Amino acid sequence: MEHGGYNDADNVRWSEVVNFIEPEITWISDREIGPETNRVDLMSDIDTDVAQGYPVIVQGERPPAGSGNYHFMLVVGRCGGQYIVADPALSTGRRLYDPNEINLPLRGIHRYAP
Repeated sequence: MEHGGYNDADNVRWSEVVNFIEPEITWISDREIGPETNRVDLMSDIDTDVAQGYPVIVQGERPPAGSGNYHFMLVVGRCGGQYIVADPALSTGRRLYDPNEINLPLRGIHRYAP
């Protein structure tokens, strides 16, 4: 049974996020690393969206590689080669995130616009 923004496996239905956010935003796309997309491509999209003030949810993968154990954070800015993220796993709520870090490499993004 589907409910709210989740499917039967309790995975977030990213296109439904817009129904839970005020003011209203529009879902643009989801992109993951694959045969036609690499980390540099994703970072370029993040940079473009952040520069325009658009929210981007990043998807990092916890070890081991290929585990499919993902962690999601909201990008709120950039500092040098890292992103300032709102990280729900931290008591402080924010941290710097390096998309190339070994323990949580960037695997995908979820893009929205006002």
